[in-house]
Amino acid sequence: MKIAAACAGLEPFQSFEYDPESGIATIITEVLVSSVEPERITEILARRRVDEKITVTRQADTYKVALTRQIKILLDEGLAE
Repeated sequence: MKIAAACAGLEPFQSFEYDPESGIATIITEVLVSSVEPERITEILARRRVDEKITVTRQADTYKVALTRQIKILLDEGLAE
């Protein structure tokens, strides 16, 4: 998988980070949850993948739930192609 293909496959509210030294790519999915519906956080956590790290940040009137997963990318010499 090349970096451009991984980026093209991102869904809304996802970001992509790549560390060329380790070859590890991180995909972060962020979901905003209203502070009047905190039970949605439980629903999101129940649907998460087993390999996803979870971060919940409280903001003024919302919670930001970030689900982070890492994948190893094996690249050829033609990284930027």
